[in-house]
Amino acid sequence: KQASKSPVAYVIPGLGGHRLGSRALVLAELAFLEGYHVVCFSNNLNWEFIQAAPANYLPGYLNDDLRYLRQAHAAMAEILDGTAAAEIAPFGMPRPEAGTA
Repeated sequence: KQASKSPVAYVIPGLGGHRLGSRALVLAELAFLEGYHVVCFSNNLNWEFIQAAPANYLPGYLNDDLRYLRQAHAAMAEILDGTAAAEIAPFGMPRPEAGTA
């Protein structure tokens, strides 16, 4: 978490990747060093994401994958919305303005 108001970057690792995998953490660290708050989610083909999904969820069907990823993002955005330091940026990863990082 950044010490000041900053945008939020979401990191979703590649195929089957875990939120604590080395590649996800490297991306998270790079984004953090650029001034972002960072949230990592496990990939929808990872066991952790599948366990947390509804019982009838089968990964790989794009409509369901996107629906549950959006739900996870919305839940995290709701949590972060209560903190004055977060600016939820839903699309892309814009660079922080000068002096905010």
